[in-house]
Amino acid sequence: MTTNRPIINAKKNRVKALALFTSIFICAAVNAQINNDDNSQPGDTKSQKEFYKKKKEQDKAVEKATKAALKHQRDIQTPEVRKRMKRDARKAKMYNEHKREFFLKRWFRKKEPRGKPNSQTGTTNPK
Repeated sequence: MTTNRPIINAKKNRVKALALFTSIFICAAVNAQINNDDNSQPGDTKSQKEFYKKKKEQDKAVEKATKAALKHQRDIQTPEVRKRMKRDARKAKMYNEHKREFFLKRWFRKKEPRGKPNSQTGTTNPK
């Protein structure tokens, strides 16, 4: 009886070699793609540098104009409104950060009377 062991081993070796070659080829292709992406960073050419410099200056100008407009809006408000805006901003910040009011403030807050009728609507305050 003859065995086909050498032929089977040769086929297995070919499959292994093909798989190895394919994996090396895929890794090389991925590496080339990554290197290609790295080479396209801004500032490679003189015109690109100028473009990004102008863009940066425009962004700074827009930010400066926005800050000036906000400052003007704040300055034209009356002192009472500024105080209210500041208080509301603090409340909004606390609410957005999911923080509670200071515990002493909560403990000693003046409580509304319960069950007394409201003079404007004629209803009672809820519990």
